[in-house]
Amino acid sequence: MPDTFRVHWIHIEEPNKAQGDAGTIYYWVSALDDANLMSSPPRAHRIPWTIDAAEAAQDAKNRLDAGELLNGRISHNVLDGEKPGDEEPPAGKGQTPEGHDHERPAFEFTTVAPPTLPEKTVPIQ
Repeated sequence: MPDTFRVHWIHIEEPNKAQGDAGTIYYWVSALDDANLMSSPPRAHRIPWTIDAAEAAQDAKNRLDAGELLNGRISHNVLDGEKPGDEEPPAGKGQTPEGHDHERPAFEFTTVAPPTLPEKTVPIQ
């Protein structure tokens, strides 16, 4: 998952203890460049469901439903001093930004300001 991204959609699958499903949160995002412009086509990413991640995702999803454009930023809270990406990524389908047990992704979502347009001049008739 890119460090900064535009959020297109979020889908939350709640845990299901009866089926042994731990739950997953799916993000559809596009990477942002240094000017905060989209620099890649949308891609799907998944993270494991946790209460904190689900609350942040639900808040962001509510804002998307209300018509806001959202940018996001990911930061890894590393607990043991290792840098994210020092080890091999986890195997499996899809992409997961959580990496390993010592890393926990934290997301911050911000509203994208509407574009500023130049003043329109009306010709005199």
